[in-house]
Amino acid sequence: REYTAQMVQEIEPHLSLTDAIVIGPGIGLKQHTFEFFTELLKLTAPRKIPLVIDADALQLLKRLKHVSGYDAGLCVVTPHPKEAADLLDCGAGDI
Repeated sequence: REYTAQMVQEIEPHLSLTDAIVIGPGIGLKQHTFEFFTELLKLTAPRKIPLVIDADALQLLKRLKHVSGYDAGLCVVTPHPKEAADLLDCGAGDI
């Protein structure tokens, strides 16, 4: 499935039923997926919906220059050592 920024509008009506969102495994790294991820962050931030960010979404997160308005306390990242090293710009042995 291809994820696009427009798909976030399809998600919006269901957010009132959501306790948290898990994003990442298998989502992909294409530009339209990055735009989907960015729009999802914009939509969920003011609603204070917790996010679990894993796998591909960790790479998308790294591409962001700034996450505006998102409470870091509502965000859980779950990298394995290689992903953590990539996010922190260091070697896996440093993790």
